[in-house]
Amino acid sequence: TLNHLKEVIPPTWVIGQEQFFEPGLPYGISSLEGLASLSKSKRNFVLKKSGFSAGSSWAEGVSFLQEKSGERARSLLALASQDAQSLYVVQEFRSSQERPMIYDKDGHKVEQMKARIRITPYFSMIAGDSGKLIAIKATGCEDTNYIHASTASIKTAVQVSYKLC
Repeated sequence: TLNHLKEVIPPTWVIGQEQFFEPGLPYGISSLEGLASLSKSKRNFVLKKSGFSAGSSWAEGVSFLQEKSGERARSLLALASQDAQSLYVVQEFRSSQERPMIYDKDGHKVEQMKARIRITPYFSMIAGDSGKLIAIKATGCEDTNYIHASTASIKTAVQVSYKLC
């Protein structure tokens, strides 16, 4: 299970805690702020503000560093490392594969789209069941990397099979 998770979850680092995460930082850089010095083609990373802080909802806390100039990426990474009120992570960006997604439009018409899909797991925080997977949400959207932040996103529940968990 751990090896499978390592394959499907992109490498992720917490800003300011980079030294504690395997694999080490890419391209031999010594801190995440060093990502700004990489060319855009190598700066394929997303800076995300933790979901536990203000400004992290929708696309407000997400920056695709490969879309920014080196100077802007440097500024964003510096601000994140100096923000003592919030937690930020940097994650390798992987383009989503498009998958067919069928949904009910307006409660009466079935539509289909080629969607990029974001999977969001939800875990129990109740004593005795803490950490148990209780639900999964799939969010699909066309034509944007801001999958969960698009007004055109389609959200649906995914059946959880405890045989797999």
